[in-house]
Amino acid sequence: MSSPHKDRPSRRDAQEDRPLIPERYRHTVALAALALSIILFLFPVLYGGKTFVSVDSIASHSFDTMLKDAAAQGIFPLWNPYIFCGMPGYGSLTVTGDRWYDLSGWILGKTSIVVQFLLGNAPVGWVVFHYLLFAAGMYLLIWHRVNNRLAAFVGAFGAVFSMYIIIWVMSGHNTKIATMAPFPFLLFLADRLRSKFHAAWAIVAVFLLHLMFMPSHVQMIFYAALSLGVYYIVLVVQALRKKEAWAGVVRSALTLAVAAILAFAMDADR
Repeated sequence: MSSPHKDRPSRRDAQEDRPLIPERYRHTVALAALALSIILFLFPVLYGGKTFVSVDSIASHSFDTMLKDAAAQGIFPLWNPYIFCGMPGYGSLTVTGDRWYDLSGWILGKTSIVVQFLLGNAPVGWVVFHYLLFAAGMYLLIWHRVNNRLAAFVGAFGAVFSMYIIIWVMSGHNTKIATMAPFPFLLFLADRLRSKFHAAWAIVAVFLLHLMFMPSHVQMIFYAALSLGVYYIVLVVQALRKKEAWAGVVRSALTLAVAAILAFAMDADR
């Protein structure tokens, strides 16, 4: 007589079939691993009392006196009286004041301050926030393109720790990562807009471009625009060679062009 429990799976079989990380948590675990890797890499400057002593890191503090004086007097720092017998401060893109009317910029600034506080209130905490944002954007972009979590994790890890990106925080080129952090999300939107126009995506594109313009790093903005231009040219040529529809590429490019104009207008006072 056969046992009534003969066809019932054993507890060991059930445990072996159960994945180590449940499906619903895998994206979260991947993003947490990326964040942890960045924090561990920069642990000495976040929690060890160390600092990066580079020319640009030190030079940026030359504006501290002027900014403190302006803040104490309630003056927006339009003019820098300490260089060349005086020169534009805000207009030269070297300093900025409280742009209270820029709601999106205010939200980004306050978020970076909160993250900086959570990271031990280290001076580079706000820079690490942008590295975390860049890593998350790269993960989203690669996962969207290949639909593979491992590939997305490896690609994002490789991007954030590539020499000419991770070295920015060490050399004091902090506005470079602040400019490029939204760029992977922008590429993601460019792909989504190719398939279908959606007003919400267009609005998000304006917001992302505004965040890229805020640090006023003209060099990196030019590189990002050049990359997008080459990307769209490649897509059009590819569509023509394969005799595929290219209207979606043009729609995406025009949408981002209009978004760039609106984002630039949001920073027109600068």
